[in-house]
Amino acid sequence: MAPTPAGRATPDSAIVGASTPAAEAAADPVERLVGLIRDELGRKSQRRLVEIEPDRWWLADRDDRASAAAPLADRVEWAVYSLLSTAGPLTEDGFFGRIAALFAGPDLPDEALVRACLDSYRSPASTADRIVTGEDLPRRSAEHAELIGLLADAGHRLAMRVWIGRREQARTIDGRRLGDRLEGRELDAYLPVVARGPVEELEAVDCIWYVRTKATLMFEVEWTAMLGDTILRRHERIAPDERLVRFLVVPPERTELVRYKLERSPLLRSAMTDANWHVVKWHHLRAFLARDPLSLADLEPYLGLDPPIERNAAQLPLFEE
Repeated sequence: MAPTPAGRATPDSAIVGASTPAAEAAADPVERLVGLIRDELGRKSQRRLVEIEPDRWWLADRDDRASAAAPLADRVEWAVYSLLSTAGPLTEDGFFGRIAALFAGPDLPDEALVRACLDSYRSPASTADRIVTGEDLPRRSAEHAELIGLLADAGHRLAMRVWIGRREQARTIDGRRLGDRLEGRELDAYLPVVARGPVEELEAVDCIWYVRTKATLMFEVEWTAMLGDTILRRHERIAPDERLVRFLVVPPERTELVRYKLERSPLLRSAMTDANWHVVKWHHLRAFLARDPLSLADLEPYLGLDPPIERNAAQLPLFEE
């Protein structure tokens, strides 16, 4: 991201298309080394890594994945939010300089990732000379709890049993604990009969609608686009099942950042597909939950980063007189 220091000449060998005898001589050893690495990775007895896309490899063992660091994209996102929410107004140059100082070596993020995070969290009132954020953690926490409460009530309206995440049950909305929305048998539910996974992971799901042996719908309500812990760690331990559908609920402000991460990460794309995840935006979920009567069949138009309901709304003016 930093320009070449003034007064320092750019080597001819760095110019695109330039070639020197030394560079040509070094090409063969480099290619040989790359070939050796590829051969070793592709060895049948090698079981620690798996090829997830051509020439892109990841940890094959679940324990190795569990001990891996959080994805860089998530760490950069949190750094961007933290900086904007605590440092006060910054210039763009000052912002990028502060972010670069937080990461080094192989963790140094490219500018496109940093800018995608910045665009997601900066206030529309921001300028290049004054970047601020409109994000407010207490407000987001209250909205998160409110959505879980709406989900719990809607699950009961659909005549399904409901679970609210163990940590969320103590939160209050309008003076009422979320846990008070659950019936006695729901509070004592043994969730491994609802889905196959460890009790602690199932109990951490924000909200679950279920009809035993027939259908299970899991909702994870997020206000960030930090998907690694939820999708790649916790839900990896909850086995896929044809009766299990999962929903990632995100604010509309995170749409493009979620899209960016999915486009850049084959891990996330694969996990979303394999575990039957669907994205729904906060305001679309509210609109669905407010329907009366409420029917699961009516949820589909609200699903996706570009849901049908948005495309339909954009086309309506074409037919107005």
